[in-house]
Amino acid sequence: MSISLHRSLDGRRIVNYVQWQNRDLLRSAHQSPEFRKEWGHFDQLTDEIDPNLYEVAQVIDSGQ
Repeated sequence: MSISLHRSLDGRRIVNYVQWQNRDLLRSAHQSPEFRKEWGHFDQLTDEIDPNLYEVAQVIDSGQ
């Protein structure tokens, strides 16, 4: 559904924030040739990748 890359101001860290409908669809996307091609660009940004899955615990919306 969406992927956002956030780089620390010192350029040493990257956070890849991915929002997807569910794990199965994310897994399928990771296996698609189009996604794999784009994923290669992430590898150029950092030497170390530590993937983890998280669930939304709370959303705070300012209403704006």
